Amino acid sequence: MKITNICAVPISYRVPEGNKVRLGIGRAVKRDAVLVKVETNEGIVGWWESHHGRCPGAIAKLIDTTISELALGMDACNTVDVWSKIYRMQLASHGMVCFRDGAKRP
Repeated sequence: MKITNICAVPISYRVPEGNKVRLGIGRAVKRDAVLVKVETNEGIVGWWESHHGRCPGAIAKLIDTTISELALGMDACNTVDVWSKIYRMQLASHGMVCFRDGAKRP
């Protein structure tokens, strides 16, 4: 089952009045998210939410361009290989490498 399309949508909505959710920067007044739709050649569609930090529009654009290009054509069931390719081709080259105990550090 191959990935044929990936589409990201940034969304933002107000948190209902009276909420008691507090963050490090104060009371939450809105909720931002990036919804991601993944389609396959077998007609199966999956949805997930991407963490965005504080800029859902930028993350949606990154997913629609760079990340989708890396994942298109890959086996949708093999999430390990999909993640490995994205990590190797995008994240590791941008200073987001995680070091395990005993690994060499620059």
